[in-house]
Amino acid sequence: ASNLFVATASLLLLLIIKHGTADGGRSVLTAVMVAFRIPQASTEGLPTLFPIALLLYFGVLINLSLFVFNLIPLPPLDGSKVLRHFLPYSVLETYDRIGMFSILILMFLGGRLISIGLSPLLGTFNSLLLGM
Repeated sequence: ASNLFVATASLLLLLIIKHGTADGGRSVLTAVMVAFRIPQASTEGLPTLFPIALLLYFGVLINLSLFVFNLIPLPPLDGSKVLRHFLPYSVLETYDRIGMFSILILMFLGGRLISIGLSPLLGTFNSLLLGM
């Protein structure tokens, strides 16, 4: 929950920068473009708030990624502790045994699992940031 809180607080600060300063919209838009490595992003003559906007946007990206990562229901991640309470006892023993192999599962599927959960969240945050 703390990662989601920090991402939301960063989003709110980005909205304040966007609407509260003269060149805030340009700073925020350029920060988003630089974060996604869009080649059309011009970094010449940027306002002084651009580094702060970039830092806050990376704060959104990193904290949303950590939020999704911790919700993956594999032991020893936090998502497994939530899922354990809903499993019957016979399944719970098997589920606890896969904890040894969860690191291997994360190595092979971790990026895909994170992108599945991150895409809708990041889309929502981006639409709020760029649409308002």
